[in-house]
Formats: sequence, C-alpha cells, structure tokens
Amino acid sequence: RSQNHLLLKKEYMRVVKIARIAFQDQNVILTNLCLDAEREKVMDSWIAQGELFCKRLLTQSEYLSALLPYGISETMVQELVVKFNELRSISVRKSEIESNLLLLTKQKRNSMVAFQRWLSDYLKIARIRFDEEPALLSHLKIK
Repeated sequence: RSQNHLLLKKEYMRVVKIARIAFQDQNVILTNLCLDAEREKVMDSWIAQGELFCKRLLTQSEYLSALLPYGISETMVQELVVKFNELRSISVRKSEIESNLLLLTKQKRNSMVAFQRWLSDYLKIARIRFDEEPALLSHLKIK
C-alpha cells in the first residue's frame, strides 16, 4: 500500500501543481477542484480528495481543455482514477487483515489463559494425588 501510495502521490501532486498554475487567477475553479485546500493526511480522506479532484476534472471539459497545453490529458486523469480505486481496494484489504490479526491475537491470548488455568489445576491435583509419594512428584518434575 505504501509503495502504491507514494507512486500515486507523485503523479497526483504533479497534476495538482499544474492545475494550481493553470487556474491561479480563477478562484471558483480553484475552490471547485479543492486546489486552495491542503492535501489530506489520513489515507482514506486523501484518496477521497484525489478522487473528487479527478471526478470534477473529468466532468468539466473546459477544465481539461485548459490543462491540455500543460500536458494533462483526459486519459491521464482517468488513469489516476483507476490508481485511486486500486489504492482504496488495497487500503480496505489492509484494514480487513489488521482486524483479523487483532481477532486472532485476542483468541490466542484467551487460549493461553485457558491453558494456563488448566495447567495450574493439573499441577494442584498432581500435588494432592502424590502428596505422600514425593518421588513421583519429583519424577514428574513438579515442585
């Protein structure tokens, strides 16, 4: 996920920087494309912000026309959308895996506690059973 994020961030920020230059005197467009706001820091919010930017570019042909002289084409923006979708899928899968790991860790911890209780009871019963035969306790390596 991190590698995909870094690669996408590089491409996305290149387009954002060019768009800021292309629309620097057009406050309505800057606001519409969220170019006057900081980029989000949280992954899911960052992805949503990037997808919104691309979606708005693709729905406004005049925006794309203005970016074409800067080397930004509709195909490039569509490719960004695909990459944002892929990153979102990876992010969702990562969250699912982390949730499963937390659940498995909790189950492991609960199993260890149950085993420790059982073992403790076993040792207590063994001490009671072999109380009069300390050699057998020693043979079982129980103190």
